[in-house]
Amino acid sequence: MTVHLAAATILAVSLAVLIYAMKVRYGESRFAVLVRESFAARRYEQAGEPLRRWLAAQPDSGEAQFYRTWLALAENRPLEAADALARAAKLRFDPYRLQSLTAIFQARSGHFNEAEPILRQAFDDGSEPRAEVARELARIYLKTYRLAQAGEPIERWKELLPDDPQPYMWSNEIASRSGMSASTLIRNYRLALERDPDLDPARLGLAEQLSKDRRFDEAEREFQTHLKRNPNDANALVGLGRNAFQAGDLEAASRHFEAALLVDPRQPEALKELALADLRRGEVKKACQRYERLIQVVPYEFDIRYAYAQALGCGPGVRTRAANTRMAHSGWVAGVGTRRVTPPGPPPRGPIPWGLCRPRRLRPQPPEGQAGPNEVLDDFWAGVA
Repeated sequence: MTVHLAAATILAVSLAVLIYAMKVRYGESRFAVLVRESFAARRYEQAGEPLRRWLAAQPDSGEAQFYRTWLALAENRPLEAADALARAAKLRFDPYRLQSLTAIFQARSGHFNEAEPILRQAFDDGSEPRAEVARELARIYLKTYRLAQAGEPIERWKELLPDDPQPYMWSNEIASRSGMSASTLIRNYRLALERDPDLDPARLGLAEQLSKDRRFDEAEREFQTHLKRNPNDANALVGLGRNAFQAGDLEAASRHFEAALLVDPRQPEALKELALADLRRGEVKKACQRYERLIQVVPYEFDIRYAYAQALGCGPGVRTRAANTRMAHSGWVAGVGTRRVTPPGPPPRGPIPWGLCRPRRLRPQPPEGQAGPNEVLDDFWAGVA
């Protein structure tokens, strides 16, 4: 009787252990399946919970650590990605599948030479994670100015993650550097905003391109929408001021430029536009004061120094005028233009060959029939020469 009871007890315990093991195994398998399906469909938001349970049940799963790395990279958590990648490698998970993740990490760290051949091979092979591989390959091409090659991975990125606004922003990186029309840039910004209406760089970029395309009313609406979310964006206030100037509303333009200076007293574009507005109104002293502030902000923009020298031609300050014209001349002769670099050396002495020094056209261009910045400054040419 005792023997039978012991045997029955052992059988019951063994059966319970077997049932528990089957449940655990079924649970692990079920979570693994859910994770694989979610990643295959790139539904990363649905993958987090089953992946967490899979890792809790089986922390030494190399495959689970592989997906943990993938998810961390997709959600831009670099420290977690590095930890999961190291664990997956230690658990001897498939090195071929891990190398794509390693290359993505390298590309984001700026190690393009190491990452590019691996990413290119993964892109051609269609290896996962395909969307992230395409994105990082496009990043390398854009960063190294290979614009023609960047288009292909960006298009694949769009196909794989159709709800992601960022590839449309990156397409505009190519379009803006390639001199494509404003309509192309506008279309891409609108497509990005359809996917994320709160994407501020897309909203501001759209407003600027609409203004350049002389669609002033539309541009103003987009600037105002952006400023509702970002009321202290000085660059947007400058853009709104330029849009108003292009539309012929000079009073509104000055008001927006002044608002930009309230946010950022050193905003160079606002100072520049207000100085030109002062010159248009004949307020030379006020314009010179703005130019003095502006030169402190951007001391090596030679066009600004030259404009300041022209304004000084209408009043006192002969020595200051001469010093700024010589410095501007040094920059133009050296081919510096308006780039902020160290001056090429001491300014030349003696008369300046004015034919070499005429400043480039300054933006924005005025409405038809109104005097623009260059016309205003040309009024002072005789005083400087």
